[in-house]
Amino acid sequence: MRFLVSVVFVVSLMFGQNIEASPREDAEYIAGIVFSENNRAKRLQIIAGLFAAFFTQKLKVNSVKVVDLQRFAEMIPVSVIEQWDMRWRKIYVDDYLKSYTDAELVQIATALRRLIEESGTTQIDYATIFSVEGFNGLDFSLSGVRINFGIRASLPKLNDAPYLADILETDGIFHFPNRIWRKDFIAKIRGGD
Repeated sequence: MRFLVSVVFVVSLMFGQNIEASPREDAEYIAGIVFSENNRAKRLQIIAGLFAAFFTQKLKVNSVKVVDLQRFAEMIPVSVIEQWDMRWRKIYVDDYLKSYTDAELVQIATALRRLIEESGTTQIDYATIFSVEGFNGLDFSLSGVRINFGIRASLPKLNDAPYLADILETDGIFHFPNRIWRKDFIAKIRGGD
């Protein structure tokens, strides 16, 4: 066994690689646990809620009132919001590298590996993940602000979001000044005007 460990060590030195993970690898590992498939639905729900809230502001300028924000968020296509799941993960990795020392990243990554080993699954809920010693929530609020601004800045114009026309045709989610306004407004979005 010691021979095998020695061989691995010598080979890693020969190729200039460290046996230990780099701080970025630790940060990416931590983000991989936080952004697991188990938590994906919740993240997409949060992102869809942000999209709906920001679209609500744009619609209000056009005299369209959102009366059911939750249904509106649920109707935003996953293909539109899932790209933000990956951006969110990258932002967290960058924030981990800024918020934690190398030693703290090692400590957190090690604790998460131990949790996964003990539980026998990578499907760990947020409460358990955030209870890991040294893993505070300070950077999460900062990352959340960056996500908020990023989504707001990237939100397309109403007429550049053709999926919005389909959503606007759904009864019970929006209130328009009148039927003609609704018809014309939806046609304008469909036409890209």
